[in-house]
Amino acid sequence: MKKLIILLAVAGFAFTGCENYTAQIEQLKQEKDSVIAVVGQKDAQLGEFVNAVSDIENNLSAITEKQGSIKEAISNDPEKVKSSRERISAQIAEITRLMDESKSKMASINKKLKSSRTENVKLQKLLATLNEQLAQKDVELADLHTQLLALNEQVANLNTKVTGLQTEKDQQAAVISDQTTKLHTAYVAVGTYKQLRDKQVVKKEGGVLGIGAEKELVPGANEEAFNKIDITQTQTIAINSKDAEVVTTHPIDSYKLVKNTTGKEVSYLEITDPDKFWKSSKYLVVLKD
Repeated sequence: MKKLIILLAVAGFAFTGCENYTAQIEQLKQEKDSVIAVVGQKDAQLGEFVNAVSDIENNLSAITEKQGSIKEAISNDPEKVKSSRERISAQIAEITRLMDESKSKMASINKKLKSSRTENVKLQKLLATLNEQLAQKDVELADLHTQLLALNEQVANLNTKVTGLQTEKDQQAAVISDQTTKLHTAYVAVGTYKQLRDKQVVKKEGGVLGIGAEKELVPGANEEAFNKIDITQTQTIAINSKDAEVVTTHPIDSYKLVKNTTGKEVSYLEITDPDKFWKSSKYLVVLKD
């Protein structure tokens, strides 16, 4: 009987001890899983931080490259700014976008770092360095904007000067064209004496009682009574009269009166030497019967 009681006591003790050990094992397993989860979470956060830092560093590198490209494009040369304005504006817009993206990532990292219990001195130092670099890029970008504004003003001034020069050139061209037109313009009147006298183109001067009087051009004759011609384009003047008389003064060897095939009528006046013919007068008056 005593032996039975002892055996039951030992068995009960063994059973109780086994239950306690199993519970301890389960608790240790849960703690282990918890530690692994925490470590995994920290590793994930650290990986996220590293990726974000890498993105910011890449952005800073791209910004530096684009700044160099813009500085080379402007290089205090307004003509370069003028020819590359769209490309420079696009690069500045891209720099601004990269800066905004980097600042957003930096703010996100700082927020997550504060909310986590991670204390990584090297990471915090790296973030501080990146913050300084972003601040410096802000200063450089502002300086770049200032330079570009100054050069844009120079471009505007140059455009004003170019416009002024073009206007002056156009005015000079108009004056030259007008002078050339006047230089090449001559005035021609063909008709009977009565017709041209009535139009105040010709008059008789000298003589006695009309005898021996000379026909001549009226000073300041009415220009509306004349036909304008371009002396560089006109070599013949139609007459179609039995006879013709040139009233105005022109060298006799610079023109000829050409008759028709019958020889009974003057068909036209042919100018054989235009320079010589028009040298003495830009007015031509021909009387016909």
